[in-house]
Amino acid sequence: MKTIVKGKYENELLKFLHSTLPFFNELTPKQKQQLVDNCILRSYEPFETVHNSINLNYGLYLVANGILQGYSISHQGREFSLYAAGSEQSSSFFCSAVDISDECTGMDFRTLHKTELVFIPHACWQQLIDRSLPASRYALSLQRRTMGVIVNSLQSSVFLPAEKKLLLHIWEKHTLSPSKPTITQTHEEIAYIIGTSRETVSRSLQKLQKQGLLRIGHGKLEILNPTMLYSLISEFYSQ
Repeated sequence: MKTIVKGKYENELLKFLHSTLPFFNELTPKQKQQLVDNCILRSYEPFETVHNSINLNYGLYLVANGILQGYSISHQGREFSLYAAGSEQSSSFFCSAVDISDECTGMDFRTLHKTELVFIPHACWQQLIDRSLPASRYALSLQRRTMGVIVNSLQSSVFLPAEKKLLLHIWEKHTLSPSKPTITQTHEEIAYIIGTSRETVSRSLQKLQKQGLLRIGHGKLEILNPTMLYSLISEFYSQ
C-alpha cells in the first residue's frame, strides 16, 4: 500500500467527490474543505489487505479505480465472497463505496487488481454524518445496500443450485484476471469451494463446454466466450 500525497491532485479529488458522493453539493463550504483535508489517497497492489481483524481501518472507502472485495472465511477454511465495490470502469459492480464499520465484523477486505482508494477515516466520516442530514441519509442508504448485497451473497452460497454456484465461481475467477482466460483448478477443488460433489461439477462443466463457453483441460478451464459468460450472469441476476 502506498499513500499518495494530495497536493496537485486536490482539484481532481474535488471532482471525484462531487461525482461519487450524491450529497456533496449540499455540504457547506467548510464541510467540503474538511472532507477534502481529511481524505487519504491510497494505491494498492492486487490482493493487498485493506482491513481485517489485525489491521483495523474503519471509515468510508471510495473506489477511484479497481475493485475492493469483502469476504469471509469459514471454520472449514472455505472463502466466501460477500461484497464488492468497483469504480465506474468496473461495469459489473453497481457500487463504488463501502462503509467499513463495526457492523462489518467477521469480514476482511482486500483489493482485486491494482486499486486506488479514497479513504475517509471513521472520525471524520462520523462527524459529517452527525452534522449533515444529506450525508446521514446517504450513509443509511449505503448501509442498507451493503447489507442487502451481503445477505444475497450468503443466500446464494447456501440455497443456489450447484450449476449457478459454479457459474458464479467461474465469473468471479474471470473478473480477477480478465486478461487471462485460464482458470487453474481441478474439478475436485471447485467442488470443495462451492460445496458440491466432483461429479456434479464435471457434469455441469461438460454442459458449459458443449455450449461453447469454455474448454476443459487437465486441471484447468479455458474461457472461450467471455461475452456469453457475462450474458449468463446478467440473465441470472435479472431473474
